[in-house]
Amino acid sequence: MDKRFDALARKLGFNYTRYADDLTFSIKNGAKLPSLKMIYKIIEEEGFYVNKKKTKFLNKGRAQYVTGLTVANGVNLNKKYRKSIERHIYFCKMYGVDSHLEKRNVRS
Repeated sequence: MDKRFDALARKLGFNYTRYADDLTFSIKNGAKLPSLKMIYKIIEEEGFYVNKKKTKFLNKGRAQYVTGLTVANGVNLNKKYRKSIERHIYFCKMYGVDSHLEKRNVRS
């Protein structure tokens, strides 16, 4: 499947990436995306199932998330998630990892 999408991407000028089962198709100036029908056909011909409820079109100018990362201007974490990580690191440094995890009921 990856080889087929890579070849199609070179032909039409779009970008194709995949992380596990998340497929991403993106374009820049002058490029063209294949039809959704063609994308579904390739996926199904390669023996995979398409969960059409999870298919999303993300237009320029809106938040564009791929596997939880924002990708509009480079790859970044959203601010809320970044702050959450910083908070966990702070508590781990202050009280130790085990204590922090116990307070969060992660370890018994």
